[in-house]
Amino acid sequence: QAGPLCSRVNQAYATRHGYGWVEAVGDPSRRRAAGHDPPARHPTWDKVSLLLELLDGLLAGASPRGLSPATTHLLWIDADAVVLRHERRLEELLDSLPADVELLIGEDLTLACLEAEYAFLDSNQRSGGDAFSCDR
Repeated sequence: QAGPLCSRVNQAYATRHGYGWVEAVGDPSRRRAAGHDPPARHPTWDKVSLLLELLDGLLAGASPRGLSPATTHLLWIDADAVVLRHERRLEELLDSLPADVELLIGEDLTLACLEAEYAFLDSNQRSGGDAFSCDR
């Protein structure tokens, strides 16, 4: 299983640069609709629920899952992805983007896997309407 190893590597990166760290391991039983099997939604949607929980908490001035209320951005990284260049700060990426960018999504573009590996969100604002819509 790559997940625990990747988690340790990414947590070390976050610690090195003073970033908060939230690790979430999905509970398959939470995804099951009453009396239905298989799960009501694919585990991929767990990231949306988690990001909404964190954004809602931050926008309310709280400390969701121990994050500082001063948190300005959220970064989702899949359990099987790692930060390779620990000497580079996320601010380098942010500083290279236009000021109006609120959501940045990177993809694994191999033929075997076309899925989002990370999502970077500006937690200071939401565009008109919800950035995401999902079953909670």
